[in-house]
Amino acid sequence: MNKNRFRRVFSKRLGMLVAVAEDVTSQGKAPGEGAGPQASSAEGLGVVSAMTAFAVAILATQPGVSFAQALPTGGQVTAGQASISQNSNTMTINQGSQRTVIDWNSFNVGAGNTVQFNQPNAQSQALNRVSGAGASNIQGSLLANGQVLIQNANGVLFGKGSVVNVGALLATTKSINPDAFMAGGSLQLSSTGTNASVVNDGAIQAQGYVTLVGDQVRNSGSIETAQGGQVVLAAGDSATVALPNGQGIQLTLTNATANALVENSGTIKAENGSVLLTARGTNTLLDTVVNMSGVTRAGTVVADAGNTGDVAVTGKIDASNATGAGGTVVLSGDRVGVFGNASIDASGATEGGKVILGGDSLHKLDGTQAQGMLQDGVQFANFTQVDAGATINAGCRRSPPGCHPSCE
Repeated sequence: MNKNRFRRVFSKRLGMLVAVAEDVTSQGKAPGEGAGPQASSAEGLGVVSAMTAFAVAILATQPGVSFAQALPTGGQVTAGQASISQNSNTMTINQGSQRTVIDWNSFNVGAGNTVQFNQPNAQSQALNRVSGAGASNIQGSLLANGQVLIQNANGVLFGKGSVVNVGALLATTKSINPDAFMAGGSLQLSSTGTNASVVNDGAIQAQGYVTLVGDQVRNSGSIETAQGGQVVLAAGDSATVALPNGQGIQLTLTNATANALVENSGTIKAENGSVLLTARGTNTLLDTVVNMSGVTRAGTVVADAGNTGDVAVTGKIDASNATGAGGTVVLSGDRVGVFGNASIDASGATEGGKVILGGDSLHKLDGTQAQGMLQDGVQFANFTQVDAGATINAGCRRSPPGCHPSCE
């Protein structure tokens, strides 16, 4: 069995194909059973849970993941100015220029160890490129007052118990041209020919943005930004990333990848900010999955699986506002489902928000932040399902006449 691959199993509960590990078996049809989506909720949710187990296996089977070295090795500053020193279980990188590029043989941080970046300011960027054969395994602490970029074609894992506290973070399996990085402007994240993942099982905190880009991306830990921050989880073969003024981030997936998977089974929080989960699979029906079984909290939440992908929500999406207008939630894909006891809340104290599922024929997103986050606009889904136990609230919390006229 190829443990780095997965296959599709039809979930009768979800009414769609979902990704599971290659060795997971389906129930098959009961005698006299047709192809309809009727089944017990345990069956459907069990298949979704298998996606989490599969995502764990992606990195667990890759070289160098299981046993993290204490600290990064072989660091060489190839552009910009920086010095690297080590004292016991702490490695310190003192960055002297606004941008620097450091090539490493490995970039691992063992439990109880710390890597500290001291950078000129919050807009400073350090690109860390890993050339060794193993995935980066971060089990300890990664600290920085500026922006840290980690590029490892073999994968990046933030393990349980790891702590990341930075100005901003970009972790990717895609190649970044160091000359283009040093010149500033948009970054081209290019395919390396290796199918690999970025996984967070730990605690990531950032003042600005957190961006994870790979062929498969999973968060089962916690990701939290300061007020107005941005979180992006993206699965694709290549991408363009713009960091205007070193702050807000814009990402476009430029090529599809095999078996694209984005999953949040943990917690993502970007108060008054935005969260984007986006995936682009190769041109095969249902080759993309965006699964939201955890908790996502932001002013704007967008799940975008393109025109062939599935978006499945079994957890909680919270874009509510206790003092002002409600936020915006968009689920866009070929098949969109809000299952079980899932909840979507875009309510507001003064004005209701917007919840868009599988199409926007009324153009409710025109001029909104969400519109700019959808690279191909809202897809008109071929299948949309909202279970009886699910709740969707985009209303106004106050009774008229306290509400905005649009709520009355």
